[in-house]
Amino acid sequence: MLNSINLKEKHKIFSSPKSEVEHRTRHQSACSELNVFETQRTAFDFDLVFSNPVVVSMIQGKKVMHLAEKEPFEFVPGETIAMPAMEPMTIDFPEATKAVPTQCMALEICPDLISEVSLWLNENQMKLDGSEWSWTRHNHYLNNSPYLSATINSLFSTMIDADYSLRDFRAANITKELVAQLLKTKAKQFLLDNVQKLHVSNRLAHAIFYIQKNITSDLTIEELAERACLSRAQFFRAFKNELGMTPVQFINSERVNRAKRILRKPRTTLYETALYAGFKSQSYFNRVFKAVTGLTPVEWRRLEIGV
Repeated sequence: MLNSINLKEKHKIFSSPKSEVEHRTRHQSACSELNVFETQRTAFDFDLVFSNPVVVSMIQGKKVMHLAEKEPFEFVPGETIAMPAMEPMTIDFPEATKAVPTQCMALEICPDLISEVSLWLNENQMKLDGSEWSWTRHNHYLNNSPYLSATINSLFSTMIDADYSLRDFRAANITKELVAQLLKTKAKQFLLDNVQKLHVSNRLAHAIFYIQKNITSDLTIEELAERACLSRAQFFRAFKNELGMTPVQFINSERVNRAKRILRKPRTTLYETALYAGFKSQSYFNRVFKAVTGLTPVEWRRLEIGV
């Protein structure tokens, strides 16, 4: 999640309230503008729109977002929305108080910078199916990965540091990295959400579909590469470029997700869970599960179902 704003440092971040609803401060660089919002009372039907592509992330509290073509949804810390320019949003602040205000950031990004990053990716990390890396034309919602949170936190601290002589240079580089992460995350999510439709025409989707249908089998990179009609090296490179992880990491994450569903059944033993999820041994299952979730299977089960 994003770092909370230190109350002792708030004078560096927030100006005087611009309205009864919000404190809003802008921190500008050559390629972006960081808007930091704080709302100190409950409010509803607050309208907001940005003239450039924007990345919105929650810092503290909760909003209810009303966006086009989507049912209203809660927006909380650990979540981000990437939006195209001129996309209207209506916001409710159901829990904001002066003692515990709702805080969020909205990063407007220069379209030229997004085009520069897209061009670099299209020239240096071409997609296997030939489609181009591009900014979202629709609202793209995602849960922050640790890497994405770290990048946003780094950009936030850079943008509010007006005394740093290389501030604009560093802000531009971090913003480029953030844009690249978001482009890749969007493409990955689209691929995974549409495996059923794409597996007959997209080689990576075909390999993913095969993994998911045979998750308990002994899967090898050579077999998956052959099914994608690629060499082992080509398959490995394409998979990592487009999904942000190696094939083995993806297989393990799918097996851990399957194990979570099994662990919710309290009578299933850890050995049975490991076996049914596709792991060769309980000890290997324990290691992988903790590496992926940060918890052992026993700890995770206790938190989820209390046993």
